[in-house]
Amino acid sequence: MALSLAAGGVIDPPAAVFEHVLPVVLTATTLLGAVVSYARAHALEYVSTDVVRLVRAKGAGPRRVAAHVLRNAAIPICSLVFTEALALLVLAVFVVEVLFGIEGFGLLLFRSVQQRDLPVLLGGTLVIIAVGVLGNVVQDLSYGLLDPRVDTGDR
Repeated sequence: MALSLAAGGVIDPPAAVFEHVLPVVLTATTLLGAVVSYARAHALEYVSTDVVRLVRAKGAGPRRVAAHVLRNAAIPICSLVFTEALALLVLAVFVVEVLFGIEGFGLLLFRSVQQRDLPVLLGGTLVIIAVGVLGNVVQDLSYGLLDPRVDTGDR
């Protein structure tokens, strides 16, 4: 396969780069931007709290302060990772598999839409829904681990 450039030229990348590295980089950068932006916003929100001021007043170093900030910002970041990023990952897998012709779940469902194969579409939709439900369960269970103050209803 050849990868065309905007200037009209054509390059022929090595098969390993095109088939393995490029799809992984594309999927990772799709997810990384949202998580980093969200983490920075929530970390900055907790930097000026009383807890952080108290930790600094006790003489803690930057690592200890960062641990307290990240501990408080972990729940919103966890929500992002388990909900929005999960949905974005499913979408990115579909786009990457179809774009690069990688045999997988996304290409299977794409072909089943083209061929109007209803049983495969229903099974694929069921798998996506099951992953979403499982992600929400893991998200709820992780809240108690990240912050013991969160009431999980078992008290």
